[in-house]
Amino acid sequence: MILCKKDDRPNGFWVKVPTIQEKEVFSFQEAKEFLNALDAIDDDLIFKRVIFKFMLLTGVRIGEMSGLRWSDIDFTRKVVKIQRSRLYLP
Repeated sequence: MILCKKDDRPNGFWVKVPTIQEKEVFSFQEAKEFLNALDAIDDDLIFKRVIFKFMLLTGVRIGEMSGLRWSDIDFTRKVVKIQRSRLYLP
């Protein structure tokens, strides 16, 4: 936790600001390799390939992906609305 002053006024107060842990993400090259590996998956597992590609290319989290409904997808406008999230317990 880091202490930061809320404002510069004499009656301002201090607040605790949580530190944010840095997240490790794929590099561009790692993402390309991952997409190529997905293309090598058998066609009978295409649903897994589609899920992972969608997550990588859009940045949605697994809970957001789990919460998607067909009504959230507008194929005409090519838009996906993320409106809910589900708790995922592996």
